[in-house]
Amino acid sequence: MFFKVGGSYSKINFQEILFIQAEKRYVTIVTACKCYFSQISIGEIEKHLPPDIFRRVHRSYIISLRHTDAFDNELVYIGKKKIPIAEQYKNVFKNSIIVIHGNSSPFSLGDGAVDKLLNDLKP
Repeated sequence: MFFKVGGSYSKINFQEILFIQAEKRYVTIVTACKCYFSQISIGEIEKHLPPDIFRRVHRSYIISLRHTDAFDNELVYIGKKKIPIAEQYKNVFKNSIIVIHGNSSPFSLGDGAVDKLLNDLKP
């Protein structure tokens, strides 16, 4: 996707986009390094995004599934940003990802424990 800035065009790779936020008549495309502002509707931007990478979670937000760190029933976490999940988008969002249910919290392994574990798994 190219973004027009003045008289030139800047390339934005889909993989770089963290999320897109709409505010009134403007949209902000947020990457790790820059923010791009445009006077376009979030619905129009959504039409041009690959659906296997991006998901609408709120009338004002589209998130990158690749950059989603965590989520709960109310919020998506991308880095330190907390993005609300609107009720009308919850099922579509949850159906678009794979969730593996665990029975315990993740734990850390001590120094060298990962190497030992991998060696123990070798035939």
